[in-house]
Amino acid sequence: MNRGGAEAVCMSVMEALENDNKIDLITLNKPDMEFLNEFFDACVYSITIRQPNFAYRNLSDLSTWFGEIFEYGKFGLLDSALLNQYMSNCSVDYDLVISTKNIIQLPSTPCINYVHFPEFFKSEVDSENTKNRNASWFQQICRLIGNISRECENCCYLTNSEYTSRCLQRAVDCKPTVVNPPINTPQIISEHDRENGFVTIGRLEPEKRTIEMIQIIREVRNRGHDVHLHIVGQKYNRKYSRRVQDLQKDFSFIHLEGELSRDSLISLLSDHRYGIHGRRYEHYGMSVAEMVRLGLVPFVPGNGGQSEIVGNLLELTYNEPKEAVEKIDNIISSDSYGDIRYKLRESSSINDKSEFKTKIQETIAKEVGEF
Repeated sequence: MNRGGAEAVCMSVMEALENDNKIDLITLNKPDMEFLNEFFDACVYSITIRQPNFAYRNLSDLSTWFGEIFEYGKFGLLDSALLNQYMSNCSVDYDLVISTKNIIQLPSTPCINYVHFPEFFKSEVDSENTKNRNASWFQQICRLIGNISRECENCCYLTNSEYTSRCLQRAVDCKPTVVNPPINTPQIISEHDRENGFVTIGRLEPEKRTIEMIQIIREVRNRGHDVHLHIVGQKYNRKYSRRVQDLQKDFSFIHLEGELSRDSLISLLSDHRYGIHGRRYEHYGMSVAEMVRLGLVPFVPGNGGQSEIVGNLLELTYNEPKEAVEKIDNIISSDSYGDIRYKLRESSSINDKSEFKTKIQETIAKEVGEF
């Protein structure tokens, strides 16, 4: 298991259910539960970890290898397809199967799907991937392997945002319920002295648009504002990472932080006023939600789930870099950081972990009866 949004949801779901239920965690890669409990501040201990047989795991390793060689992480969809096929042939009878990443559909077992994005249908519903023919063929192959169809009578669907909900409804026949993912970050209300700088969080890859954000901050500086940018995230795409590193050499206001520990990240965010997010059509945007919880004012593209996190405030959403520069300039020049923070507290909808677990318990009780 990695440590992204799907893993955060998985840990919170298991934590919500393990006291009163017998839980098997089905995964291709054996997780380090001690690390995950510490990272997500969870207490998941009374579960059984089950891994598919050697053949499934070998195919999973092959997909990971392809992803690393070609710097194309979407081969991970094959893992979900393999898990679906394994579960279809599983000899264990389960009362309920819950997927916390991609869609799972089983012929005779009720399924609850927490869908971060309908990856099996991505090229058909994603605004930025509709013309990627290779991706479309790969997704069709994965749907065949995983027995995924547009209809499933015994499936319940949850999504992380209204944006993902709309995309999911174009992919499968369903009426999903939106349950924002758990944000396990303390809410900081105080307006102590913060640096007049920006933080962005995300892997260094083209879709995160890190270089575009550097250009935005450079233009803001050209308007007379002494701001800087901290870039937090792993070097995921080698070529793109080198371009970002070259820009850092040219501009002293750029600080490449790499991957940070949880405590270091919270400390960095808590000491800054502003955040900036570059990925368009974000499925939700957990890093943006963490920024809001920790008192930052984040500027985000005006499409996708991240705009919902900031309450669709026009002051904080942009469509083009020059629009972002204008809006950042306006807020800094008018010293309206405090006013915008107040608006965010009133309009933003973010689940903390306890709220998320309650909603998950209510959903399961509704679908399969009291547990």
